[in-house]
Amino acid sequence: MRTDNLAGAARTNNMLDEQGGGTPIGWPCCGAAESRRYFAGMISARELLRCFVAATALFAGACRSSSPASTSSQPDAAAGDGASPAADTGTLDASPDTESIADLALADRSADEPDRDGSTVDGVPSSPDLRADAAADAAAPDASPDESVRSDAVSDGAPGEVGSDGGPGEGGGDAPAEAAGPVCPETSAAVPPSCASLGVVIDPYYAGSYTCHDLGPVPGLPAQKYGGLTLLPDRCSTQLLIGGDANLVSGKLYRIQVTRDRVGHINGFSGSASAAIDAPFNEGVAFGPAGVLFVTRWPANELQQTRPGSTKADKVIDLTAFGVAFASAGLDVVADPLPSAGALKLLSWSAGQWYDIELRADRQGTYDLGAARQVATLAGGPTGFAYVQAGSPLFPSHALLVSEWSANKIASYEVDGSADPKVATRRDFITGLQGAEGAFRDPATGDFFFSTWGQAADRVIVVRGFAPTRN
Repeated sequence: MRTDNLAGAARTNNMLDEQGGGTPIGWPCCGAAESRRYFAGMISARELLRCFVAATALFAGACRSSSPASTSSQPDAAAGDGASPAADTGTLDASPDTESIADLALADRSADEPDRDGSTVDGVPSSPDLRADAAADAAAPDASPDESVRSDAVSDGAPGEVGSDGGPGEGGGDAPAEAAGPVCPETSAAVPPSCASLGVVIDPYYAGSYTCHDLGPVPGLPAQKYGGLTLLPDRCSTQLLIGGDANLVSGKLYRIQVTRDRVGHINGFSGSASAAIDAPFNEGVAFGPAGVLFVTRWPANELQQTRPGSTKADKVIDLTAFGVAFASAGLDVVADPLPSAGALKLLSWSAGQWYDIELRADRQGTYDLGAARQVATLAGGPTGFAYVQAGSPLFPSHALLVSEWSANKIASYEVDGSADPKVATRRDFITGLQGAEGAFRDPATGDFFFSTWGQAADRVIVVRGFAPTRN
């Protein structure tokens, strides 16, 4: 439990001012009782803050009136399972300071591929057919530039041989496997510093097989309150999407160019981040089927969907109507070869409820939801998470890495035949971390990325040593 309560209180007051200034509307809800718990060390500064923000949103209607798409508190048969599509169900026009998902995907590929027939307008295909093709391209990972590269290579000195023996409790790890060639084209020779200066430590069980590196703050991104993060879907993408002003009505997803070293590892940023997608209250971020981008909204407890070619919310679903506990945080869509491929998995912060949710395609290029089924409860105040396919060092079976914001840790779990965590298998993966938030793995190298929320200057950290993904 954190001990910087007075400093935390000051940060809370400052952030409440960002929500609208003056006396916090949420005080009647959270006031004396929650404050006593806070100063007694029973809850963290962020928990107190999030209570104020949630109550403020409920009293002032910020979670609804500020959203780019209207929402409903009950499932709507016409819109589909509690969802409210944007008023204009077609592709939304880009605002001057944003770029669409299709723009970003095409820009990411432009260095290697010409336009199909030159029929583009501002970088986006001008015809519906070509626009659909671009969306399909964005959703399907490219093959590695060097098809001779072993899919199980661990490169650049990351300890551990893929396929090495040693399940949970056994420890150990073999020497690194040398890559047969570059996984992705090199764009920078920079070597990011170790996480040691931050006090971030890989648990001794894993320390012989994995290394931690600090990529630092993202240039041009608001300095605090990073949200979830993901790369554009190309196999060797050099475009990162990351949440800024996370959990605030002003939140957006930003785009930043990333660089790769001689063996494909992302080793830094290039240029300055720019606003890409409106995403108020953003928290978790993940691409799903057909290139649709899914974004959880905390504390609104909503699920935003943004179609390829759009810069705003094309559909917003009220998760409270589906029984999802306050409030939605991390999410991912399970990919092959894991079991339950195509299912949506979702976590709530801070109690850690884990949900399995079916996605059902609608007729608008987005998705309705089936029932939300809670199947587990995770400790540590979890936020983001990412899957680890079987085959990485010390991961002989499919597993999960979870950012535990409240516990200041990253945890690992084995998963069952439905890709849900086996609670009893939890193990520390990283300790000494402040404010672990989003989580994502680069499919080209297997590297695990997470963002932070709540540091003096938030940042992106990467862990190397995992095997590339096979989907």
